[in-house]
This record gives sequence, structure tokens and C-alpha cells, in this order.
Amino acid sequence: MAAEHWQGDDPWRECPGHAVIDDDSAQAIDGAVEHLSSCRSPLNRGDGVLAVHVLVSLINQAHAVVPDAVADALDQGHTWAEVAAQLGTTPVAARRRYGRHYRERAWPIDLD
Repeated sequence: MAAEHWQGDDPWRECPGHAVIDDDSAQAIDGAVEHLSSCRSPLNRGDGVLAVHVLVSLINQAHAVVPDAVADALDQGHTWAEVAAQLGTTPVAARRRYGRHYRERAWPIDLD
């Protein structure tokens, strides 16, 4: 997938209508790889196997938190169509994959 340039100067701008691969994403990944490499094996930074370990760990962690991010988006009033566009799928497929988590997610206790 080719990198897509997406830029905006307005701090209130909306995010793109779909996920993008760009310099901002690359910088975020590079920073996360550097940080997690330092945490996991500080004397082996730069090692290829460590880089693979760290990248796969980050991918798996991201996959683990997507269901809650989807539920949060729906709680904030976003539609299944908007969520599906970010996931790169159809609203039906998104609902099939994440709908159960959304319905069964434990709600935080409101102490007020």
C-alpha cells in the first residue's frame, strides 16, 4: 500500500474518512518501536528479531483494543458506516465483527 499524504493546518479538522499510511503514522510507529525496544531489550536495540517482536507485539496490542475503540465511537454517536470506513470494510461486516462486543461491553460505574 502506498503512503498517502494527508495534511491540514486546522486543529479542529476531522480525521480522514479512511485509515492512511503517511509520515505521521511512520513517525508514531518508529517512536513506539524505539520505546518498546528500550523496555524489552535495551542492550539489543537495532536487532532485527527484536524489531519483529516489537512490531508484532504492537500489532497484536492494537488488534486487542480496536473493539473498545469501535464501541467508544458508537457511544459518541458515530454510525456503523463511519466506523466501517475507518476499518476498511462494510457496515454489515463491522457490525458482525464488533457488534457483540459493543452490546456486551461492561459499562463503567457512574458514581454520581
